Amino acid sequence: MSSLPQTTTLRYLDNLEKLDLVYREADQTDQRVTLVSLTELGASWIRKYYSSVHWRELRSFKKVDGYE
Repeated sequence: MSSLPQTTTLRYLDNLEKLDLVYREADQTDQRVTLVSLTELGASWIRKYYSSVHWRELRSFKKVDGYE
C-alpha cells in the first residue's frame, strides 16, 4: 500500500524493531502473514508525537484567526 519496495519496508521495520518501537509475530492462522504491533515504548512515542503536533496546529490556527 505504501508504494515502497518491499525491501525498503522491511528495512524500516528492522530499524523500528531495533529501537524497540514495534514487534513482529507470525499470524497463527496463516504463516505467510506477519503481524506488526507497537510496543509500549512505540505507543508512548506516538502519543507524545501526535500530542505535540496537535498543540502546534492549534497554536497555528489561533494565530491565523487572531486569537493569540
